[in-house]
Amino acid sequence: MRRKKDRADEFLRAVRYERVLVYEELGERRLARAELEKLYAEAPDYQDVAERLGLAGHTRKVKNGGY
Repeated sequence: MRRKKDRADEFLRAVRYERVLVYEELGERRLARAELEKLYAEAPDYQDVAERLGLAGHTRKVKNGGY
């Protein structure tokens, strides 16, 4: 689903997460992981995305004190 200005980011994240669950149910692990990686890139704290990616307990590091 593509981003449009009238759709809330949270809604798009929820749809992407549901897509992950469907892919997992169908045994499409590569597709599920690709969606999880997209979710993590935009919202690393969303649901259990980090845990599903095997990153639970890790924090994203920012170089040179950037934001």
